[in-house]
Amino acid sequence: MRKFILIIAAFLLIAPSFGQNDKKMFELGDEAMKNGHYTSAVYYYSLVINKLAGGGSTEYMPFETVAYYKKPEKQEDGSIKPPSDPGKKEVLAINKLADAYREAKDYKNAVVWYKSAMEHRLDEFPYVQYFYGVSLMKSDQFEEAIKEFEGVKTELNNPDHPIQQKAENRIISCEFALNPNNTDDGLKVNEMDSSINAGTASFGFKRLQNDIFVFASARKNPVDSVGMMLEEMDDFDRDFQKALGNDNGKKKKKEEYNPILDPLYMLDIYKVRALSAGVFEAPEKAKNNLSMPFIHEADLTISKDGKTAYFTRMDPMDHRNTKIFVSKNFNGKWMRPLALDSNVNREGSRSMNPTLSNDGKTLYFSSNRPGGEGGMDIWMTTINEDGVTTAPQNLGTNINTLEDEISPYYDGRSKNMYFASEGHIGFGGFDIYVSTWNPDTDWFNKAKNMSAPINSSKDDAYYYLDDQTGIAYLSSDRNSCKECDEQDSVQISGNCYKIYDVSMPDIEFALEGTVYDEETEDPIPNPVITIKDIRGEREDIIVRGDENGFYSLKLEANWEIYIRAQDEPQDYFAKADYAYTLGLTESTTIIKDFYLVKVPEGEIAIEGIEYDFDSANLRPKSKEVLDQLYKDWIEPNPSFTIEIRSHTDFRGSDTYNMTLSQARAQSVVDYLTETYGVSKERLLAKGLGETEPTTVELPTGEQVVLTEEYIKTKLQTYNEREEAHQRNRRTAFKVIR
Repeated sequence: MRKFILIIAAFLLIAPSFGQNDKKMFELGDEAMKNGHYTSAVYYYSLVINKLAGGGSTEYMPFETVAYYKKPEKQEDGSIKPPSDPGKKEVLAINKLADAYREAKDYKNAVVWYKSAMEHRLDEFPYVQYFYGVSLMKSDQFEEAIKEFEGVKTELNNPDHPIQQKAENRIISCEFALNPNNTDDGLKVNEMDSSINAGTASFGFKRLQNDIFVFASARKNPVDSVGMMLEEMDDFDRDFQKALGNDNGKKKKKEEYNPILDPLYMLDIYKVRALSAGVFEAPEKAKNNLSMPFIHEADLTISKDGKTAYFTRMDPMDHRNTKIFVSKNFNGKWMRPLALDSNVNREGSRSMNPTLSNDGKTLYFSSNRPGGEGGMDIWMTTINEDGVTTAPQNLGTNINTLEDEISPYYDGRSKNMYFASEGHIGFGGFDIYVSTWNPDTDWFNKAKNMSAPINSSKDDAYYYLDDQTGIAYLSSDRNSCKECDEQDSVQISGNCYKIYDVSMPDIEFALEGTVYDEETEDPIPNPVITIKDIRGEREDIIVRGDENGFYSLKLEANWEIYIRAQDEPQDYFAKADYAYTLGLTESTTIIKDFYLVKVPEGEIAIEGIEYDFDSANLRPKSKEVLDQLYKDWIEPNPSFTIEIRSHTDFRGSDTYNMTLSQARAQSVVDYLTETYGVSKERLLAKGLGETEPTTVELPTGEQVVLTEEYIKTKLQTYNEREEAHQRNRRTAFKVIR
């Protein structure tokens, strides 16, 4: 690794007295913490502790995972040794340094320094014990962490206090992690090879289009050079400000070399071509407008039609300035990206991790904007054809918590929302969770932890399941950064993100069920079950049930199937359903029972069909009813010829009623043929006017026909007569062949 030497001269940074040196170091450390440069904060606070502020040299690797400084005294386990008898300023530095180590995700050192901070408490750091417990938990010391969280509860003694609530949740999480039932021994998580995991960070691996995958990484690039940066810093700085929406048209004065802006260690988007399942070519950095110098870029996602790209840009000097950008592809070239509007990028808040629904109309993202549950939350917004977004909707407490939620990925086929959270019950750090869309509640179910080894006590995020291969990918800092560990220096491990693939165990899937008569609930013997691959990659499978209506079939992983059940003579309407093995990580038997309705000799009323007055125009509600009619009756029965029948009441002339009813029946046929491509030979329109009044059953059980004579002579009130007219004004269907 190339080392950059940053000479820190006393006359540049600090005034003559040592007291002023300490003040300056604290100011620089506090500013670094505020801007998200936690490794820099460790450096500055450590200068106070180790009395290095007066000069010397510091080796500094600018991307936020690793910083180098002169080696201080260590303990036997390799961690830095805090002073045994600290002065007032050193006590302040101890507490600040503990926070900086924790934010930098170096929990080994955070444990050491929080332990020292516990011995030297300061009023301005009231939650040291809680963060000590967090650091222990993230170092796999769950039993020790429980003791500290119990201490927090005793000290606060306030069930409504948010820190006490967090401590209680952490205790449950520690117990969860200690439970062996929450580990799936059949799963194997494997670090991908060094071409993918080069540099100091790689994360967010996912398929972009066809055989191209993308991910974000901070690594060396042969096309970059420090010389280029020094020569062209002023030009790139203007581009940088434009990209963040801060362009004021002024050319800034050329800056001296700033290692934080070194292009060799900026987060960029990389693409890589898959040669086969799990085998890839060497990655290449994304070019043209999707990659800019001096800006962190990640989270690229592209719409299914390949015309719109969304991604995250972050200001390396101030991580609070993090926004989601959009770019349009025109004639094969990506246009200059623009920041999304305030429905996504709210001023003063961070927004990142964009991911699209399958139809490209819904954008999910992570943001700490006001109105959420706390910290970073998962939000959703809809996007119209012009790119205009709606007011965002928080995904609620089944997904979001008081802590941070990041890296959403919605799998439209399995209806699963995958994301990472620090707030749900888990192993510590960010864990990966899954929440499934529930059609009954029309919302996401409560999130479920995906267990170890997918999750660890460190940070695990950016889960992605490739639906073409069934291989899952995630990003984690569970292992030390080999490139960083090779240096003879004290490091902020941060155990930088690497990309892992998940090897699924030998698992089995099955589909089984029974076909019944809906009215009698008796089994229908020897039913025929047709299995169709939704993606059209496999031939249809036909399974015959036994004399008791039972059927069974073995399924493969990564299947999405359409199931149709019917009887052999077709005396019943067939019914259909869907099943998925996509995303399942344990052996599963999917149960699908079917209740079939016998084909009647007469017609079946279509409840809910409404027209405008004196018109054949279908109302929006009627179209929803017809959508369901197609799904439940027409699509599963492709061999049936159906007559759409429209009726009126007796008011109006016979000719008028017949004409109107024919037009209304035809409007139904037209909607179904135009919307779903149903053959016109299968759907026939027939207007019957007032010729076939409906039959109803009275409370006494008597069956009566609502003829004109019956309505006029037997129904005494206006409301009774209007109800009878409404029953006669109906649309129905009848199987005629």
